[in-house]
Amino acid sequence: MSIQSEFKKFNNKIRLDYGTNSELAEKRDILLGILEKDEDLPSFKKLDQGSYAMHTGIEPGDDREYDIDVGLRFNVNKSEYDPMDLKKDIEKLLKNHTEYGAEIKKPCVTVTYKKDGEPSYHVDLVVYVYEDKENTDSQIYIAKGIECNKDSQKWEIADPKG
Repeated sequence: MSIQSEFKKFNNKIRLDYGTNSELAEKRDILLGILEKDEDLPSFKKLDQGSYAMHTGIEPGDDREYDIDVGLRFNVNKSEYDPMDLKKDIEKLLKNHTEYGAEIKKPCVTVTYKKDGEPSYHVDLVVYVYEDKENTDSQIYIAKGIECNKDSQKWEIADPKG
């Protein structure tokens, strides 16, 4: 067997199949729809991130969950919001969407889905804001932190597009 055929066999074994990839995208779109419909949440632009954006999703090993990372670049200035404000708003809007609810984590808000009665995959929603929303070339910041740790809450310089 050639190296090329071995590589193709390996790639087919580890990469996400079309059905799983489509299911992740469908869940992402449902969550985005819920957020977009809320009149109190500022407008945002979706930024697919990570392996989903790069089309390099692979089967997670060791009973880990599939995930999809989605950046939400809000059209607001960082000076208008505490780093936790938008994360708390998202968590509140999505808390009853699945059996597991939504959970604020340090870099994101996570919504977990189950399949066959077990956690199977999750969507990580990452909050970004502008230094100056009038200048879309201005610095972007990511909301970091968890509620129970005030010291962890901060705006951190980010480059979501890489």
